[in-house]
Amino acid sequence: MTMLNRIQIKGLFGQYSYDIDLNNGYDISVLIAPNGCGKTSVFKIVDCMFEPTEEKFKEILDLSFESCTCYLANGNTITLEISEVDIDDDIIEKYGIKVGPSRHIYKSTAPLVELLRTSVKIAYVITKKDGHCSRIDFSNILAETDIYDRDYRKAYDIPYRFFHHLQTELYLQECCIDVEFISADRLQRGKKVSEGYSIETKIVDPISKMQGNMTRIRNTAIHTYEIALSRALYSLPRAVINSENQTVQEYSIFKKKWDQYISDLTNYHEIGLLPLADDILGEEELKKKYDEDSVFLEVYLDVFSNALNPLRETYEQMNLMAEIFKRRNRITGKEIKYGAEGIEVFCQNRQYDLDCLSSGEIHDLYMYYELVFGATKGGLVLIDEPELSWHIEWQEDFLDDLLRICSMNNLQAIVATHSPHIVNGHFELYAERGLENESSGD
Repeated sequence: MTMLNRIQIKGLFGQYSYDIDLNNGYDISVLIAPNGCGKTSVFKIVDCMFEPTEEKFKEILDLSFESCTCYLANGNTITLEISEVDIDDDIIEKYGIKVGPSRHIYKSTAPLVELLRTSVKIAYVITKKDGHCSRIDFSNILAETDIYDRDYRKAYDIPYRFFHHLQTELYLQECCIDVEFISADRLQRGKKVSEGYSIETKIVDPISKMQGNMTRIRNTAIHTYEIALSRALYSLPRAVINSENQTVQEYSIFKKKWDQYISDLTNYHEIGLLPLADDILGEEELKKKYDEDSVFLEVYLDVFSNALNPLRETYEQMNLMAEIFKRRNRITGKEIKYGAEGIEVFCQNRQYDLDCLSSGEIHDLYMYYELVFGATKGGLVLIDEPELSWHIEWQEDFLDDLLRICSMNNLQAIVATHSPHIVNGHFELYAERGLENESSGD
């Protein structure tokens, strides 16, 4: 996975051209600009360029811009070019779009016209660091396909072919970045999301999606641990036999490792990953057992400590999010745990339904879920107006928390904000932004 060093966009809204330098030596870059200057639009375009779908393309075609170029840390560049064309009889014939006697477009070709409804030409240009350049043109995909009046499958397959081909080229040309776009309307109920490359959408409640994903993450970690535990039980006798000539270490060294093992078991239970262990040896009994058969205990500890490895990464993520939530809600005393239904909120040992949380609390919970669990490790996260519904103190803590999360998950983050409290003295994170106002000639 590579990082994004620079974004150039030309002719945004027919007015602005930006050159945004993200190479500030940190994992985070902060964009600040007045309303209406295109911060959200830049995010939508970048998101679409690296993870293109038909739904995203339809949205950015309404934004009006000429091109956007992304410069990657590995030396490669990607340019998305949008140019206006007139859909006249020649173009209709070239694209194979079938029309009736009164120029009525047959249903089988409706997806093509829908994608081209703003009369534009879409092209990707990928330039490698060695200068090799490849171009992917949507109209070429259309020209290579014969469309028949009533062949629905072929008509609906063309956008899929284009985006599938595009994703394949991005991968082959080493231009892939996994992008997580946390939009300003992140908690809008009934938001449409696309599935795969196609335009087919479904209504998704963000909180329900969060709970479902957290349940899946927790269950996956537990299932993987149970498999490792079964293998540990199976391998223990053989490991004991093979260690008959093993040199015995000092009890103090063993005791330190044993205490860490018990601490891990306790922590994983408290976070919701393991049941409570009720048969842990006390210190006196442990010393007695060690004197009787130190080799067995040392092998046992090694085998079962390794069985915990599948839980470690998930625990670190869960624990960081729980720690941040508890600190940010220290006045109200709320904290989170993880159960079979996802994230659970407690206050003084009383569980609260998520619907009982305030607007700021639910925004806060969802934001940190997206950052800790939603963004792909090694990827890029675009955060639009994180300050929504947040108290000033929460805003001031955000970048410090984000730096920790980026370090843990190896993320690059770009934050667009209007709030000086979000920056909170982190001026080193500002993204240098060159601006040309084409309407004023500046």
